Amino acid sequence: MRDASGALWKLAHTKTPIGLVIYSDYAQRNELLTELELLAPSGIQVLRATSLDEVLPQPNALVLLTPPDEGATVLELDGRREQFLDRQVPLLLFLLRGGEGLRVLAEAPGLASWLNGSEVEPERLQNIDVDAETQAFLGRTGKSPDAWLAAYEAGELPETFENILLTHRARLLGGGP
Repeated sequence: MRDASGALWKLAHTKTPIGLVIYSDYAQRNELLTELELLAPSGIQVLRATSLDEVLPQPNALVLLTPPDEGATVLELDGRREQFLDRQVPLLLFLLRGGEGLRVLAEAPGLASWLNGSEVEPERLQNIDVDAETQAFLGRTGKSPDAWLAAYEAGELPETFENILLTHRARLLGGGP
């Protein structure tokens, strides 16, 4: 199973100019925005934006773009792709699953091909077989999710990126609060 947090981290740390995050509802979008702010590369400014005009002057910021009119923004982005080639940190475009933005993206093959491989749909990545994943977690760490969380919270495990992701996974598997 691919891990949603790991996929988001990878997307936030990539050198691609534009990435895509597909969300299922506004509550999930807000959770993803917060998570990406936490996963941003160290020392990088994170900017929440609603229009491309806010984004252009910020090539060195991780931009989380949540446009009110997703379809119009996809068309505008498709026509202005070349203006984003020099970005040092990605612009992450949020589009609602089943929404107008994704429908328009299907009709914008240039932008769609540019985004190919740079999209994350966390909800699909989180659909897991809990029993199988718990066994895989135990095999990987030697601890159940509950035991892992207890050890992590007691400071027995170093605070590395991998351990933070494993802690998140332990919580997803139902370990701890």
